[in-house]
Amino acid sequence: MTHFLVLSLAASTLLFGSVDEVRERLQRRDFLAALTIAERDLKATPSSAVLWTLKGFALDGLNRRAEALTALRTAHRLQPAFVPTLQALAQMEYASGDAGARSSLEQLLRLRPDLPEAHAMLGVLAFERNDCPAAAAYFAKG
Repeated sequence: MTHFLVLSLAASTLLFGSVDEVRERLQRRDFLAALTIAERDLKATPSSAVLWTLKGFALDGLNRRAEALTALRTAHRLQPAFVPTLQALAQMEYASGDAGARSSLEQLLRLRPDLPEAHAMLGVLAFERNDCPAAAAYFAKG
């Protein structure tokens, strides 16, 4: 998964030093170091949705998809309206064929109805369940 959300996460938290450290490691593709730092800092601030999201990115970079999804779902439970987490969660669920993708994408569109990628993914999911009218409506918006 592309970690395009990492930069916006730094502006969304008071844990700038910690987040910057993890973000830097993710940008260098040093996923193990990013995971180590995120886990260390989560011991001190276990309710940080941002750190849980970054942990999910690091785990995904290490191809530990199931654990990455768990981390992103934890972040989403902690802060359901945090768009970067929801974007990452929806993208990962969609890419892995997870049943939660539809719900995550619908939640994402309630918060950000202007995301063409989310409309397109929901269009594909609607098409796959033979709901052509819904698919056409999503594709028209995407």
